[in-house]
Amino acid sequence: MNKRYFYFIFCWLIASTALSAEQKKKNPIDCQGDKVEYIKEEKKVVGTGNVVVTYEGVRLTADKIVIYMDTQDALAYGKAVLYKDNNVFCGENLSYNFGTKKGSIIDSMFEAPPWYGRGKKMDKIGDETVLYRKGYFTTCENETPHYRMVSNRIKIYLGDKLVANNVVFFVGQVPLLYIPRYSHPLNDDRPRVTIIPGKKKQWGVFVLSAWRYYFNENARGVIRLDWREFTGVAGGFDYNYKIDDYGQGELKFYYMQERDRRKKEGVHAERQRYSIDYKHEWRIDKNSRLFGEYHRYGERDFRYDYFYEAYEKEAQPETQISFTHVKSNYSIEGYLRKRVNRFENVVEKLPEVSLDISSLEIGDSNFYYDSESSAANLNIKTDHSAEDTDAVRFDNYNQLSYPTRFPGYFKWISFTPYIGERQTFYNKDKEGSTHENFFRGIYYGGFDMSTRFYRAFDVEKDLWNIEINKLRHLIQPSIEYDYIHRPTVSSGKLGAFDSIDSISKSNYYTFSIENSLQTKWPVKTTDTIRMYDPFSFEAIEEKSSDLQIGDMESVDLVSLLTKVYFYPHPEELVSPFSNIYGELDLKPYRWLTAEVDSSYDHSTRDFDGVNVDLTATKPNWDFTLGSRYVKKSSCEVTTDLNYILNNKWKFGVMERYEFKGDEALTEQEYRITRDLHCWLLDITYNIKDGESYWVVFRLKAFPEIPFEFTTAYHQPKEGSEIPPP
Repeated sequence: MNKRYFYFIFCWLIASTALSAEQKKKNPIDCQGDKVEYIKEEKKVVGTGNVVVTYEGVRLTADKIVIYMDTQDALAYGKAVLYKDNNVFCGENLSYNFGTKKGSIIDSMFEAPPWYGRGKKMDKIGDETVLYRKGYFTTCENETPHYRMVSNRIKIYLGDKLVANNVVFFVGQVPLLYIPRYSHPLNDDRPRVTIIPGKKKQWGVFVLSAWRYYFNENARGVIRLDWREFTGVAGGFDYNYKIDDYGQGELKFYYMQERDRRKKEGVHAERQRYSIDYKHEWRIDKNSRLFGEYHRYGERDFRYDYFYEAYEKEAQPETQISFTHVKSNYSIEGYLRKRVNRFENVVEKLPEVSLDISSLEIGDSNFYYDSESSAANLNIKTDHSAEDTDAVRFDNYNQLSYPTRFPGYFKWISFTPYIGERQTFYNKDKEGSTHENFFRGIYYGGFDMSTRFYRAFDVEKDLWNIEINKLRHLIQPSIEYDYIHRPTVSSGKLGAFDSIDSISKSNYYTFSIENSLQTKWPVKTTDTIRMYDPFSFEAIEEKSSDLQIGDMESVDLVSLLTKVYFYPHPEELVSPFSNIYGELDLKPYRWLTAEVDSSYDHSTRDFDGVNVDLTATKPNWDFTLGSRYVKKSSCEVTTDLNYILNNKWKFGVMERYEFKGDEALTEQEYRITRDLHCWLLDITYNIKDGESYWVVFRLKAFPEIPFEFTTAYHQPKEGSEIPPP
């Protein structure tokens, strides 16, 4: 062998030996106890009496522990406990190797939150894997658990999941269910099996069941089997998947051969009803996204009748495919929308391609260029109608703006004028005439002028128990002017495809002023926003801010925005001024917030509408109040109270009252929750066009359930506030 190679290998061996010795030196096995001795001849350490051994994140305790230093084997006798992160494994005696991180315990108990259990034998077959034989697992920490799941083979992947085969579910000593394979992520707070019985006016007595299956992180979902007294049996499944490098998706299917048992014999009452929902999202890179969804329903009212919560969030989901590429100053989008349900009214886009350029500075001139360009093949499909309105449209909007400040003494005023023009090409008009392709021209102009004033007050005291650490009064007035010249082609001659086609002559000012009273509060908790992945049942928690406990954060104690529109040429309007719109937000305490938005008609000196939302939250109770007032139409008040009586009982009450017309209590709901140690019992009773009730048993370890029946009170959705005319 070449001497140089021999020399190199020799040096490498010396360096490796030295490095290994240094690593061992840095990570010694620490043994402490009432008595610890080292037997040099046998190269072992013997500890007796309250012995604690720690090594690289593992802690071992027992009455007596023997450690063989050469092999790193440890034998523990008497109340032996092995700790690894938040997991605990214990038995009378155990063996463990600190080098291989493997070991075994006879007649062992374990705690791997939220699970507890025991088995005839535990084998730690890896650093993060534990195998239990002939045992059970449960979320009940009692020595004799109220329920348990028995299996001959239970594998725990620490910090990841628990997997068991041939599982028998016991309540007390009674076997109730056999499960061929059970898998549950350790960070998942939703149950694998949910059964909800109850009664509703529309369904009669019902039982809804859901079985959540989990193959792995990339394949999971729910199998549903439901029975309703009036309509029969129904079932379906949800399948959530992830494909490495190609995104994630969700497929939902639900089917029933509905037979309305409330109808008389001889009357046709049987029909097939179903829903198919599919979504897929692919984040191609940090700037590009591909998204598609498909929704097919057997009947118009199917989701309203059986999935009202989903229907309330989105009454008519779109079947579409979109591609988006976003950069700092521009974005490109390709969009395709197609109708798949004949009973829907849909504007098809087959396809639409758009390019948007935003705030692009022209050299160093301080002029900014914005542009919107699109090309679309459009088609209006109406409910079961064979007559369509279609057109090919090319649209281009260009805008030039110049943000600046007034000179001299008025430099504290920001001023941004802009001009714009839109040119739109159509290959046919509303009537479908194709004799002459035509362009539609529209010209824009306007400005935005604003400023801000503030004054700080050196005030530090609690006024009416309101935390005040200095005060700042901030005033932000603004004036906006928007002008749209009369289009060269009237909107009445065009198909009503979207907002581009409905643009008409406009000329108005917007006067607004915002007043804020601000202070600073010390951060007491690091708040998180809780969201759910739209393609799975997994909860995602994101920090709402980077502030740490003790830092000071700015808080608006009071914020009032007042806005009015002025029309120089009111034409058919009675007054050149619109209603006065107001938005008031109050947060005098951490636990209390109030939001008010209103529309005031100055000509009649009366409110056309007022919305009020009040929320109060304390450790053992929370209360919300919502009021919706629309002049000559409705005045509805909703209250919702949840109260924790003690560690066993909690109740809730929701009341909705209509003061207009036939004054009446339009809806009531009463909720009771009873803590049954490892279970939570929920009983809900609702009165609305009939009586409904349901009963839900929830494991405390997995409180989230896949069904939401509770009505409660919800604040209005974004965009539901009183709009301008």
